[in-house]
Amino acid sequence: DTEFKMTAKEMASALLQDWKTLNHESYDEAFGRKLEESANMLLYPSANEQLSTTGHFWSHLTNIYMLVVRSLKELIDKSTLSWNLAATGITGGNLCNAASREARETFLSGASKKGLALLEYGIKWLLEKHVKVTRNLVMAMPRHEAYARDVSMMAELDVVEKSFIDDWTSG
Repeated sequence: DTEFKMTAKEMASALLQDWKTLNHESYDEAFGRKLEESANMLLYPSANEQLSTTGHFWSHLTNIYMLVVRSLKELIDKSTLSWNLAATGITGGNLCNAASREARETFLSGASKKGLALLEYGIKWLLEKHVKVTRNLVMAMPRHEAYARDVSMMAELDVVEKSFIDDWTSG
């Protein structure tokens, strides 16, 4: 099927292209670049092969997001405010306190919300592809030939699948 047969890098590019085309309010060019950079960092053998097994794509997506989250701090300019606040705590200067405050500021800055929106979209995007491929495989079986030609049933199945995906991926 044409839904897959991609490397991890190609998958990330396709995901970002669809995300950008969607014109989502949380679209952020910096996250897009970070996602592509993270996909390029995947060097295990299956990441560089054009595979059609959805399990590999779930692994790629998870690995890419873990790398993006770990580098989230790089997307935000460091402020000296938290480092200064860390030095004026009741226990005095403390690098652990400073790092905690920096992480909190990073998380609350809104960047995490943009990253979360992209993560949620990526899950939905991949789930939609998985469901489409699964349906195509099931309907290609000779025993389901009559069902595959039933336009009314296919329309209802579209509604059910969309509802399932929306319910499963809604926050």
